[in-house]
Amino acid sequence: MTEKLKFILAIFTFWFCSIPSFGQTNQTQEAHKIDSIVNGYLISNKIVGLSIGIVKNGQLFYSKGYGFTNVDSQYAVSDSTKFLMASIGKLFTATAIMQLVEDGKLDLNKRLIDYLPEFKMTDERYTQITLYQLMTHSSGLPWDVYMKNKSDVKNELRNYYTAFEKVKLKFDPGEKFSGATYSNAGFNLLGAVIEKVSGMPYQIYIQKNIFEKLNINAAAIFYKPVTKQKIAQGIEFNNGVLQYCPVCPIGTYDQLPSGYFYSSASDMQKFMLHCLNVFNGAQTKGLLTKKTLDEMWGQQKTIPNKKTSLGLCWWRYNDPTKNINFVFHVGDDPGNSSTLRIYPEQNIGIIILSNAYYSEHIVWNNLPDDIINLFKDEWKVK
Repeated sequence: MTEKLKFILAIFTFWFCSIPSFGQTNQTQEAHKIDSIVNGYLISNKIVGLSIGIVKNGQLFYSKGYGFTNVDSQYAVSDSTKFLMASIGKLFTATAIMQLVEDGKLDLNKRLIDYLPEFKMTDERYTQITLYQLMTHSSGLPWDVYMKNKSDVKNELRNYYTAFEKVKLKFDPGEKFSGATYSNAGFNLLGAVIEKVSGMPYQIYIQKNIFEKLNINAAAIFYKPVTKQKIAQGIEFNNGVLQYCPVCPIGTYDQLPSGYFYSSASDMQKFMLHCLNVFNGAQTKGLLTKKTLDEMWGQQKTIPNKKTSLGLCWWRYNDPTKNINFVFHVGDDPGNSSTLRIYPEQNIGIIILSNAYYSEHIVWNNLPDDIINLFKDEWKVK
């Protein structure tokens, strides 16, 4: 039996044996349509494992796992399986920053050195970098900056700024913005700011002020041990062979704020539902106020002739000709890809997590587009 045939049979076996989790209403017809879409992509693109969660009209509408956590097909994916979400984790960092802004402890228009006076670069322009520029990828910092010597793991993020001492900016702070100005380094520095201002380790702040408030249980920030049954291993596709792809090792604290989070579809449903409830006024006391959420989802930076723009960390897509308007963030890392979209006007959110980096275009675009299209007729009625 060929490897391709084994893969297809395994996917079909799991497809017919798995049961989706539903909300309060009967969604059997929608479930079959979603299954058909998802499994078609799994087979055609050799995606080993994938988990999906949808919230709709104030409810946990649909969640389900597909395929397996590893190439050996040992463990089935469920809606509670943890996946590395990569840059989707930036949304938690941005939420924490805005919580501190609401508390009067931070001002986005102030300079980074006002909060981290120890921060230095060889390029004197660094003194003009503001928190707003870090939140909007317009600071001039490079894509990534890594610490070379990590002798003190527990204080790694607090010492992260030392890695910048010989780094130069790519452009003047605030001078330009595009997809090419995206900076993981900037968000890792925001994590250091959170630690400095809150007086808590970054991961503890996120746990207490975001995860616990939303009753999120499956999220982990890389320092928590997780069993193979509960975590999706990163997978790559090389020369026609599916194989395990190692990701950053446990203990990479300095990169946490830019996205080294594990979470599940079911827990990210809670995050999306919370955001939508705050936006729609169904929940007045949330992680953030509606005013702040509107600011984060509102347009802050544009890219000429593009339908994609940027809010505060949240990306925006607007196509008025097709009545499509959503906020989102994507993530990818060797072995993993993910996307989170929220359609505020339609009160819909979708999270897709996959252990297939090689099919990120499917996870980011094709799959969510096809699933959302199932609900387009309802949008016309509203």
